[in-house]
Amino acid sequence: MIQELVTKAGLTEDQAGKAILVMKDFIASKLPPGFDAMVNNFFGQQAEAKKEQAADELGQAKDQAQTKAESLTDNVKNTWEKVEDKAEDLAKSATDKMDDLLDKAEDAGEEMLDKIKGFFGGKDKKD
Repeated sequence: MIQELVTKAGLTEDQAGKAILVMKDFIASKLPPGFDAMVNNFFGQQAEAKKEQAADELGQAKDQAQTKAESLTDNVKNTWEKVEDKAEDLAKSATDKMDDLLDKAEDAGEEMLDKIKGFFGGKDKKD
């Protein structure tokens, strides 16, 4: 009944709910006392149906939120794994470059030592 008021009368769901309560009270006041239970029962069924619909919608929203949260968690994990991989690659690359620089420095040092030895006849002090 609420949905019909929303659709046909252009009311919001809140306005439609209030309108139904007004109709219920109005109808109950116009009938003999024995009929008010029947009116309350009829409108109570409408309220129960609305409550069930709201519970269903809430359950669907909860499921959607949980799915989104799981998806977000997966995305964060995947991104973190990529960051870790990149950091490892960067560290390895830096280590390799440092090793290359140290090798070049060692070679340059040996070359300089050989040149200095050449100035003094090419003999080691040990000889």
